[in-house]
Amino acid sequence: IVLQELLRLSHLDGSISRPEKDTILKVAEKMHIPLSVVQEVDAWVLDGLRWVMRGEELLESASTQVG
Repeated sequence: IVLQELLRLSHLDGSISRPEKDTILKVAEKMHIPLSVVQEVDAWVLDGLRWVMRGEELLESASTQVG
């Protein structure tokens, strides 16, 4: 969960900075999480953020069509 949240928070502004990435990789290393798993979790987090944004777009669109 820590890795997931670090990745999610780092993506909220649209991109991961070098210091953010370095910190995430250091945390993953301390937790003995391989880079390949970090990459998989990162892709999963991005998919989730896209899913949430798409849902918000759909709801926004629906609310403007009702009025």
